[in-house]
Amino acid sequence: MVLAILGPPDNQQLAEEAAAYERLVAAAETLTVAEPPGKPSACELARARAANQDLGNIKIVEVLSRECSAFLLSLKNEWFACKVRYSPFGDGTLMISDATKGIVGGMSGSPILSEHGDAIGVVCLGTVGPVHLLTGAGPNPRLMGDLPGWFLQALQSPQ
Repeated sequence: MVLAILGPPDNQQLAEEAAAYERLVAAAETLTVAEPPGKPSACELARARAANQDLGNIKIVEVLSRECSAFLLSLKNEWFACKVRYSPFGDGTLMISDATKGIVGGMSGSPILSEHGDAIGVVCLGTVGPVHLLTGAGPNPRLMGDLPGWFLQALQSPQ
């Protein structure tokens, strides 16, 4: 999964549209993009220990899925709590569970925020994967894994 980065319209040919874009961007709240915080769930850690998995030099904790608390933005512009799971390996997409409100059509593109207020993902209710409108399970893009590398580098550079 890769997210598209859209820029302003050509201000020479589409002056009105470019001005509207600039007003939209200027009014938007700035979010910090970060990896989701998280640690393996107690259940997954117990399962791995019970299986007595030997991974050589790799610590079992490093390969287990991570879990953290997060927030989603409703269509009524209200934040509500959920849990997010992701794997530090593979595609690392975010799977949402335990949302305190329904995840409904129209929320695609909304940010997924960590409990610290960092943008960690984007809600995706498309047709890729087992998407459930009531749970919004996923997969949902993880920003640090799915934004283009050049854009992540630009975010880290001083403006």
